[in-house]
Amino acid sequence: MNATYLLQDRLDRSGATGGVMFEDCMFDNRVLDRMSAGLAATLRDRGLGRGDRVVVFMTNAPEVIACFLACWRRGAVIVPLAPQLTSREVGSVLQDCGPRLVFASTETAVVAAQAAAFCEMNLPIEILPAGGFGIPSRHMAADGIVDVAASEVALILYTSGTTGRSKGVLLTHDNLLSGCRMVHSVNREHEGARGLLVLPLSHIFGILMMNLGFLMGSTSIVLRRWETGAVLKALQAERIEQLSVVPTMLTYLLNAAALPAADLSRLDTVSCGGAALPDHLASVFAERVGCRVIQGYGLSETGGVATGYGAREQYRPGSVGRAWPGTEIAILDSLGRALAPGVVGEVCVRGPQVMMGYLNRPEESAQALSEGWLRTGDIGQVDDQGDLRITDRKKDLIIKGGENISPHEIEAALGYHDAVDTVVVFGVPDPTFGERVVAAVVLRDGATTSMQNLLRHLDDRLMRFKFPADIVFVDGLPQTASGKISRQRVRQDYIDSRS
Repeated sequence: MNATYLLQDRLDRSGATGGVMFEDCMFDNRVLDRMSAGLAATLRDRGLGRGDRVVVFMTNAPEVIACFLACWRRGAVIVPLAPQLTSREVGSVLQDCGPRLVFASTETAVVAAQAAAFCEMNLPIEILPAGGFGIPSRHMAADGIVDVAASEVALILYTSGTTGRSKGVLLTHDNLLSGCRMVHSVNREHEGARGLLVLPLSHIFGILMMNLGFLMGSTSIVLRRWETGAVLKALQAERIEQLSVVPTMLTYLLNAAALPAADLSRLDTVSCGGAALPDHLASVFAERVGCRVIQGYGLSETGGVATGYGAREQYRPGSVGRAWPGTEIAILDSLGRALAPGVVGEVCVRGPQVMMGYLNRPEESAQALSEGWLRTGDIGQVDDQGDLRITDRKKDLIIKGGENISPHEIEAALGYHDAVDTVVVFGVPDPTFGERVVAAVVLRDGATTSMQNLLRHLDDRLMRFKFPADIVFVDGLPQTASGKISRQRVRQDYIDSRS
């Protein structure tokens, strides 16, 4: 079944009720349907259809939502990218997924063109200016919906990998539909609620909330990006009842000078994901605002859905909730054996929302999907009540503000500098972002440079969000018995030197 039926079913049940509001303009569900039909006709006229890949490289806007729906109407595969990516990062994705079209905004079109030129790809780039329909009127006639198999790929979502190169997660129509239905089945009380959609639509959490909005008939206030003042204003003016954020966003709100005077009396539930939610942050925000703060657990590889809380469940500090209906959570050891409640091991997930695999990476797909289980690389335990608690990460990924950052990607970029001999990148605790990026650098014999020079070197290689907050220069790096650099010892040495 086609994922666009999330919207079609809602239209059948309640007509135009629900939709999105953007910059004081309302785009109800019928308008979104017409917009997506028009864009689908654009894809049809360009010869794009079933299985073809379409990159969307834009900030949040109704046009981005229409792009998702339009691609699915045609049976095409959408590849959303964060608008902060550099031309090199975009180029890497273009080479990997081989799209036939890029939808960009006026803000990102130049970077998209540079990326295509870098890859030597003759790739059409269609600019959709956010804030207007961005669709020629001749395309407003409805375009039909392609009847795809539930097992066909609907979305390729790029996520940082431990090897440094982003991996394309293959999510099918069934993956997306199943995940939404699981969450909806225990949250029906929230149907029709007003929500704030400020999570990026290039991130699985944002995409999940977009789809849940269709399923639940919600009205979502869409913001282009996070700006604390604008978020506070929208929470009050639009009488927001449901807010989905990463923990860093809660910190920004708590630190806002305007928070004590803000009327957030309509805010009922704040759902956190993307990174671990510190207990003190949840309790302080809940007390100050007078709302419920919960957290869930999911990955790009599970469509953002693995565990969470039902509509009226009381939050249990430290717990990311229980498995959603139809999902199995197991804690396995290195040999794949199930561990008893309370015993720490690798968190593994099984269910219809689990990805098909990674694009062009059969070996990594086979390693991640072992004997029917997705091996997440996260470490945790399940208690006697079925509550999952994440205790550590097996992977080296740094989670800054809810976003995965690959240390290997930053190491590779710094390694191109003529003065750098060896570099190790790691994350350390940060009160605002959860973690911040730090690099330890060994220089070549006789070479000199500075942190400022190395950051300038990264300018056209990485988006600034991934830049190290600190770069330390060291004479050597500790090694394990096998001769590998010990990332954990480097990290601990850095923390000890700052304590």
